[in-house]
Amino acid sequence: MPSHAQREFSRLGPHAFELGNLAYIRAVVLTYMDRLGEATTQAVESARIFAAYGDDERWMRARSVEAGVLFYRREFAEAADAFEQLRAYAESKGDAIEMARQSYNMATCFLELGDAARAALLLLDARRVYQEQDVRTGLVRTDWKLGVQSRVAGRFEESVAQLRAARKASEDLRLPEEAAHITLDLIESLLLAGTAREISVLCSEVMRYFRRSGKLRQALTAAAFLKEAAAQGTIRVETVQHVRSFVQRLERLPDLLFAPPVD
Repeated sequence: MPSHAQREFSRLGPHAFELGNLAYIRAVVLTYMDRLGEATTQAVESARIFAAYGDDERWMRARSVEAGVLFYRREFAEAADAFEQLRAYAESKGDAIEMARQSYNMATCFLELGDAARAALLLLDARRVYQEQDVRTGLVRTDWKLGVQSRVAGRFEESVAQLRAARKASEDLRLPEEAAHITLDLIESLLLAGTAREISVLCSEVMRYFRRSGKLRQALTAAAFLKEAAAQGTIRVETVQHVRSFVQRLERLPDLLFAPPVD
């Protein structure tokens, strides 16, 4: 028996389904315009329409956009819930790789929320799948986040060792962008561990990785600022976090200009 939503959409005829596609496209475009509130609205509407039609694949695609936008909006608990739904869907399809990917996404949310224990379980589960399936890029990224997890748990020396290993693995696989982000996390863990002697060299490495990955000039400007702060002895954890946040936003907003943090 058709649901109320299905009856509602049936009145609009075949064009109702296209409304879902249109809302999905709008959600993606609005995300890259940094109009995240509007993007959320469109993603929710798209998912609602596809759910009413029983189109699970398109529902998952729309829900994925919504989850990503929630993460960008720093609504990490809500994003984790969305990623958990996507993981359950992947499990229902027997898709182990997609399950691992969504476990990883959930873990990144829990790391932002400071929940190292839940993040560790998810990351180790994802790592097991990636190792079994020989997904090397997935292994690198998961090992990187395990290094972050150790830092969130307060195990700074362990974090440094894990991030060094992940950085070497990213270099071996010729993943310069991942290597740059891993190095930023390594710098942060070294600062927290009270070991600053190699940070200036690592800042230069960040610049080198960004050049190799073809990053925009603004990313190099941010990395140069970090290097100068290290040279002057003014680099702090907050400095690294500011640069990392900027580079992450640059993925969506290529015209964004770098500005130093406000003291």
